[in-house]
Amino acid sequence: MWYDMPPGSVGVPDQATLRESLARLTAFLEEIVQAYPLDPDRLYAGGFSQGAAMSAALALTTPERVAGSLILSGYLPLNAELPLKPEEAAGRPVFEAHGVFDEMIPITWARQTRRYLQETPVDLTYREYPIGHWISPEELADASAWFSRVLDAPEEPATVEG
Repeated sequence: MWYDMPPGSVGVPDQATLRESLARLTAFLEEIVQAYPLDPDRLYAGGFSQGAAMSAALALTTPERVAGSLILSGYLPLNAELPLKPEEAAGRPVFEAHGVFDEMIPITWARQTRRYLQETPVDLTYREYPIGHWISPEELADASAWFSRVLDAPEEPATVEG
């Protein structure tokens, strides 16, 4: 569990525990980039359910830390008053997928996130599946294909001003 949610408040996480977890996750990303030979420009965040909410929040509050995100059966916590920076996430790839029969996090939360992300400059791929609160083989295959496509994309050439 990444954050507290009062009963019946799906989509509206406790702000204090959400922010605490987001700060810890951001610190963790800094630590792993320093501890391991990782390219920070190819570091992606992904998660399922509350982990998906954390991945989405991370991608839009600290877009300089992650290259993109996977949001599986989750949502962007728009009601949490987070300092979102969608313009700084311009062009960052986001894969969002959700089950239309999800009984834990209703599809309405995913669609609300989709509507928000469509109004931002992120590169959104959105999918729905005839499943509940789990990941289907089809969804996993689509996420894998998306991730391969994103990682195999040629890097933008650096621009030289002068």
